[in-house]
Amino acid sequence: MRTTYKYIRFLKLDREYQYDILNNNNDTLLGHIFWYRPWHQWVFTQAKENMVFSKSCLLDIIDFINQLG
Repeated sequence: MRTTYKYIRFLKLDREYQYDILNNNNDTLLGHIFWYRPWHQWVFTQAKENMVFSKSCLLDIIDFINQLG
């Protein structure tokens, strides 16, 4: 499974079904990927308000979620 991309990477947490999204340049926490039981699917949530994501970063997040199934 690919976890590192050009600008971001995904780190599996000790908690089951959750990943952090980190900036590759300075390890800033950008958000989380987690299994959302009510919807029965993986979802993305931002770590802070007013975060801005480029198209390529959003596509990388989608690619990672697609790998999870």
